[in-house]
Amino acid sequence: GHSAFYECKKLSGSLTIPNSVTSLGNNAFDSCTGFKGTLTLGIGITSIPDDCFQYCSNFTGNLVIPDQVTSIGGFAFSDCTGFKGYLTIGSGVRKIGTGAFYRGTYYGNPLSFAKVYCKATTPPTTGSSAFGESSNRYSYLDTVSSLFRSFKSLESQLLN
Repeated sequence: GHSAFYECKKLSGSLTIPNSVTSLGNNAFDSCTGFKGTLTLGIGITSIPDDCFQYCSNFTGNLVIPDQVTSIGGFAFSDCTGFKGYLTIGSGVRKIGTGAFYRGTYYGNPLSFAKVYCKATTPPTTGSSAFGESSNRYSYLDTVSSLFRSFKSLESQLLN
């Protein structure tokens, strides 16, 4: 439910949301800073609500948004600064909310993903600063979405 584990600092290690879970509440894991491992989202989830994982600063590795997810809420992963691997946005994502992947105060910098991939064939709509300010390397997703076509890999556009 909403705020189910809000500020629960005693949760630790990796977090796996089982395939049997079909919904998460707003702020469900907000500010759970004890996690020190990967985040794995099950295929039963169809949306990631607002603020769901914000301030979970110690998740590491890759983040894969399952193909069944259709929307990523505002600030869903904001300030999840531990991610250093790949972000893969599943083929079903149609909307990415405001500030969903930003880091810092007032729509600051992007998170530190090494590469971002999107499997969708139609670009998701993005809220304001979904990936941070327009001056960062992820701004491509915010400001040039009309150029999205195949999404095989965005790495060349993002890292140049």
